[in-house]
Amino acid sequence: MRQNLAIIVVRYQLQLLFLLLITILLLQEYGLCYSNSQDQINNDELIEISGNMTEEDVYKWASNYLDERTAGEDSDLQYSDSESFLIDPRLDYIYNSSKRLQVYKTINVLNVKDEIIPYRVYQTNIIIPLYEVKNSLFVCKIRIGEPEQEFWPIIDTGSSNLWVIGDECNQSSCQKVKRYSKYLSRSFKRISKYDNISVIFGTGKIYGKLILETLKFDNFQLNGHVIGIIEEVENTENSRIDVFDAIELEGVLGLGFTQMSSSKSLQLPLIERLQQQGLIQENVFSIYINDHRIKPIRNEDKLSKPRALLLLGGIDSNLFQGDLHILPVIREHYWQVELESLHIGETKYCCDLGSLAYEWESLENEHLSRKFGPFEDPPMDLHIYNKFNKTIDKASRTPGYVIFDSGTSFYTLPNFEYKKFSQDYKPFGDCSQIHLGTQKIDPKVIEHFPNITYTFKDGLKLIITPELYLTPNEQGKCKPGIMMIDVPGEYGHSYILGSLFMRYYYTTYSKNIPRIGSSVGIAKAKHGKETRRYIYSRLSSTNESFVPPDDDEAEFYWTKLNGRLSNNWKFPSVLYNLF
Repeated sequence: MRQNLAIIVVRYQLQLLFLLLITILLLQEYGLCYSNSQDQINNDELIEISGNMTEEDVYKWASNYLDERTAGEDSDLQYSDSESFLIDPRLDYIYNSSKRLQVYKTINVLNVKDEIIPYRVYQTNIIIPLYEVKNSLFVCKIRIGEPEQEFWPIIDTGSSNLWVIGDECNQSSCQKVKRYSKYLSRSFKRISKYDNISVIFGTGKIYGKLILETLKFDNFQLNGHVIGIIEEVENTENSRIDVFDAIELEGVLGLGFTQMSSSKSLQLPLIERLQQQGLIQENVFSIYINDHRIKPIRNEDKLSKPRALLLLGGIDSNLFQGDLHILPVIREHYWQVELESLHIGETKYCCDLGSLAYEWESLENEHLSRKFGPFEDPPMDLHIYNKFNKTIDKASRTPGYVIFDSGTSFYTLPNFEYKKFSQDYKPFGDCSQIHLGTQKIDPKVIEHFPNITYTFKDGLKLIITPELYLTPNEQGKCKPGIMMIDVPGEYGHSYILGSLFMRYYYTTYSKNIPRIGSSVGIAKAKHGKETRRYIYSRLSSTNESFVPPDDDEAEFYWTKLNGRLSNNWKFPSVLYNLF
């Protein structure tokens, strides 16, 4: 009798276990998937869970929650990188939660005399002079290894790695510049496990290896810093010029987010390392570019006339005027903020119904519909099918973005919009002397070209008048400093503001600042003799090797020295996005 009872109990327990297992499987299959009624996280659920959490905590929780719920989901559909933004629900969540939960609460106008700026305005710990190359990009001096090998990398907010050309690169573009040699450095260390680097830029690709080396600036040193040593460079198929050869590139110093870094599993980017070691107090940097368009001089073995500053650790209110507008970074990859609309003249280029971007996205949706559907029979993973159809419906409402990238020369438009713009506005008038800082643009020329208006999500309107974007072409005519670049689709419909924009606007870049999070700040830059004198006084007090120039108003040109920075290079009709 007892034996039969025991058998019945065991059988009952097995049945319960089986039912529990079936329930778990059903929950995994259906309960954690997106469905018709739920295409994103329920905001009421977020608010209930958040409790006393800060806005930053809510966002981090939501991001992790999304990762768990969507793990492995994208593998159910095959799609190209250019189309992946239509499938990824995270962008849609960020867009909606910024309105409902105010995870990214925008500060409309931040007066520098009031609350946040004062405690770090005068705490800029490191000031690095920048020098102009080819009237478009900016370099700084670094030293690598023991004994030191000197290089002049381009400052780039659009990437996160530091890399220089190595002596194993035998292409003609490499032969013209200073190359790093590991055989000449006793501080060189090999990284065996993660030693390869491959980076694709707007106009080319680079291949090489990651190493550990000593990195020095004028006023600080980092030991064992991860550096990419380039062994091969390659231009993209559509590049009309060899940009690596044209500007005689020695390297790039990336100032972007960790997520972009090829060495993120090994080491934090430069700014984070500086803060970690106590060399700067805030995870903030800013860029100031002088509008005085005079080509710098190479005097003996140093550039004696800086055209810009890189400030690490703080913000200097003496370099801008008026209010500093703070814009939240919408996705920590590029320095990317959300755009409400873009108008060029009277034409709406972005970002909703009636804009050129909407027309382009409608064509893209039509292409995707032909590629993935309609399905004759619903696929097994019905939630994927439903999410795809909903995504197609939402694509026309995908917000636009602005990316701040010092490694891009000009303003940019995507392909479809650039073709429209270039048809409407041809080169016109005389701009042959603009780069010397001696010519005012004819009012008739200014009237010929439109204003460009960027309206951001907080209502801030940034009006770029023709004086701020016209440049000379090869014939000396006035040409808009606008180029065509299609940012990869997973980062949304994006427009780049490059170094030409930064000549007129002081830009700040903050990561994980209390009450703000990661953000970009914009303010109208100060220019003129007094500002230049202030810059030279700051550099003289913080950089022992800096010597102020004797003649502040002289005209200077690059001269040939040690096979670098020739003055014979012609200004191309279109500058390309290098990084």
